[in-house]
Amino acid sequence: MLMAGVMSSKVRCMSLNATEDSLVFTTENNQLMRVPINIERPTDDAKYEYLIYPFHSRGINGMDVCIKKQLVGTCGADKTVRIWNYHTKTLEICEVFQDEANSLAFHPSGFHVVVGFTDKVRMMNVFQKTLKTFKEIGIKLCREIRFSNGGHLFACTNQHAISVYKFYTAECPPELSLIHISEPTRRS
Repeated sequence: MLMAGVMSSKVRCMSLNATEDSLVFTTENNQLMRVPINIERPTDDAKYEYLIYPFHSRGINGMDVCIKKQLVGTCGADKTVRIWNYHTKTLEICEVFQDEANSLAFHPSGFHVVVGFTDKVRMMNVFQKTLKTFKEIGIKLCREIRFSNGGHLFACTNQHAISVYKFYTAECPPELSLIHISEPTRRS
């Protein structure tokens, strides 16, 4: 078993380069990696690196593009939330969670995301290399989240309800909720 960054997976296939100083391999979760080696002086402290930035190893459940920053957020069935910089084509943040994330929305400022999990919705701050939860809301199976244009409100859907929350207080005024929708909601 290989522990590479945040993902744990078995090696599928490997190849040594022509100068025999790098071993390139693919993993069971579809990552392409490299490790420098020295056949004459083996060492235990080899550092694994991604040849191509790590992708989701399973399906992507949600995605949103930030309005004011060059960022894209994705969440997937592999229990990760990833923040990508589409200008530099790099992965900025990759956080692993206990539960699968189903939906994601960027606050228009780019400093916050709201992520829908199986048992709750988490409001998170986006820092330079990490996401930090600052508020949790008990909404189960939230499949879609969207911010208002100004970012002061966001809407969450779960099976047969749409609830609108005030972002800065996490309050849900009763007049902003719609319950008993006949068809499950999902943006097409």
